[in-house]
Amino acid sequence: MMRFHFLIPLLLLAASTRSIADSQVYIWQRVWQDGLDLGSEPSIGKTSV
Repeated sequence: MMRFHFLIPLLLLAASTRSIADSQVYIWQRVWQDGLDLGSEPSIGKTSV
């Protein structure tokens, strides 16, 4: 059983890395769409005059 003791942190790391990658993809899709839609409402970081 001790042989597989190192698998638990490895699985946790893989799961967290996957969720971080998914959130990064979502963020970049939002940024890309906001960059293309110039007439849409301002997103975070943009100031409306």
